[in-house]
Amino acid sequence: MIRGVEERQIVTLELPGHEPIQASVEKVGEGSLVLALYIDPDNPPTLPEGPEALLRVAVPRGVYEVAGRMRWQGVGASVARFDLAGEPRLVQRRDYARVDAYIPVTVSRGEGGELRHTNTLNVSGSGVLLAGPEDLEVGDELWLAIQIAEGDPPIEARGRVMRVTEEGYKGVRIESISERDQDRLVALVFERQRRERQVRNS
Repeated sequence: MIRGVEERQIVTLELPGHEPIQASVEKVGEGSLVLALYIDPDNPPTLPEGPEALLRVAVPRGVYEVAGRMRWQGVGASVARFDLAGEPRLVQRRDYARVDAYIPVTVSRGEGGELRHTNTLNVSGSGVLLAGPEDLEVGDELWLAIQIAEGDPPIEARGRVMRVTEEGYKGVRIESISERDQDRLVALVFERQRRERQVRNS
């Protein structure tokens, strides 16, 4: 088992012939996980019976991948057991990777400040580069809500402006974030890296 995986944690599943599926860990067992899959119950995907799969999860040390096999347990394949079939492999250490990413962000100076809208230009596990707002200055404390996917709750964090580039972009270091949202942010970075590698190799 991957050390650090906990119940309610978000993981990503890759199944042959399907787009990645996010899931929540419902139960951690010895050599297996029970997962609740984030799929549309009114339009569930057609999933193969007992397929091999790759599970990706972000823990304090970084992002791990491990191979296994799925066993569907819910109506419409909404619940599954993932049986590990190999040793977990560390594929990204936390905080070091940075990827270009244009993502909507709502920011305010401290709690209760005016909400303003901008976007990220790049993202890492420890910070973001923002396109604006223009009047942010080095040292400003910010509240950020990063909307990584339509319909999903935003990643919320507190940060501080550490630098302003010649173009006026704002480098923000994340100073406070929940473990759940940090896991989501690291998983986002890894997924963008994976897609970039696929494009380069295609």
